[in-house]
Amino acid sequence: MEVSGLGPEFVLAIAAFLLAFHLGMRYVITYRLTDSRLEVLLFGFLPVSMTRYDLITEISINDYLKGFFWPRIWMVNRLVGSFVVISRSGLPLVISPAKPREFARELSLHVQEWTGEWPLVS
Repeated sequence: MEVSGLGPEFVLAIAAFLLAFHLGMRYVITYRLTDSRLEVLLFGFLPVSMTRYDLITEISINDYLKGFFWPRIWMVNRLVGSFVVISRSGLPLVISPAKPREFARELSLHVQEWTGEWPLVS
């Protein structure tokens, strides 16, 4: 039986890819808060994005469906759940830490220490 003209092998391959992405990417993309910046790391050691705290203007927690269509830099490691949107100079950064609310609060504390302003919106 074909689904929308697609063979069952193709549908199974897509499902397997999505499951592997959702379960495995948390080991590929990680996030670290240092004394002066937020780092997005590949395999836990290779920086792919670094944002200084003084460049962060707003931190919010959103559902995936809310902001999916606006231009953003996506550095997510999960497919479902809430994510953290970090407004900064340039395009906003979207990340998906395991505990979004706790991560956003911790990041806000770092930004406040660095800039004197509280960036957490929601």
